[in-house]
Amino acid sequence: MEIIGKTIRYKICFICKMYMPIHTTNPINITELGIFEKTHSGHMLQTVNYNDISKGFTCIKSDKTRKQAINQIREELLEV
Repeated sequence: MEIIGKTIRYKICFICKMYMPIHTTNPINITELGIFEKTHSGHMLQTVNYNDISKGFTCIKSDKTRKQAINQIREELLEV
């Protein structure tokens, strides 16, 4: 996927079959990306182009799993 001549990269988890777009100039996205990486720590993660994402993978931005993951991380942080 391209926006104004710039290719968007994606962080992908091969274990959970989920991916998330990376917008390096968006601080909210960077925070959410950190949560994605923390949630999937220990899994096989890779940064890829959109064309490299196989069928059957779900974009976490369009999935309710995103909210569940954020809430789980918040609860873990509050326990510390």
